[in-house]
Amino acid sequence: MTIGELIAPEGDDELFDCEEEALALKPVMTGDIFVGVTVPGEPDPVDVMVAGHPCTIRMGAVLAERVPCAGIVNHQSVPYHRWPTYDKNHFPLSDAAGVGANQCVALWDWLAAPAEELLRSRRRATLQDQGIYIFLQRLIHSLARFAPPLSILREASGHVLAEAELEYTWMLDLFGGELDSAEMRALIGDFDAFMRTDNRRALLREDRKRVTAQVAAEIARRLGNETD
Repeated sequence: MTIGELIAPEGDDELFDCEEEALALKPVMTGDIFVGVTVPGEPDPVDVMVAGHPCTIRMGAVLAERVPCAGIVNHQSVPYHRWPTYDKNHFPLSDAAGVGANQCVALWDWLAAPAEELLRSRRRATLQDQGIYIFLQRLIHSLARFAPPLSILREASGHVLAEAELEYTWMLDLFGGELDSAEMRALIGDFDAFMRTDNRRALLREDRKRVTAQVAAEIARRLGNETD
């Protein structure tokens, strides 16, 4: 891919992960879609997509107090093959996004959503890693008329998305309670503390395999499944 070329997704599966477990347990991340969000200054609840970079929307595993989002509005359907040349200020949504037909993300319509409003029970879609890179490319292009190659976006954000995948594994294996509960927040806090210990978060940039093994061992310890 050359600089300046916008990606056309091959299909819904390349962008979205709408599995029930993913919507419930993946960490809130760039590209997530939430419905019925109350935002100060807006007269009615709105549907939004999280637009901030993964590093700007959270402090460790905890969401920032105000999360940069973009509003979702009514719009004509846009097939994927038209994305590279279609209006650069929109991120079109298919029915797979879970917010109905003929919708898109208005990339100029920025909102600061309170973290407490972004409940997993309100999440309708989360993006695959590839979907996050495609979204970030289109967002950057809408702001700067420059489309960075996805390889550069992977290099800049790959370690953050790797941590998100580790948190998802942590929650899949250890959590069995109610969404958005104090128990859920406590377990996410435990993961954050584990990643801060021994500088594991920074180590993800250099030795992802090692950190992954350490997380797996800690999960096994908590489950009482340690092996000699």
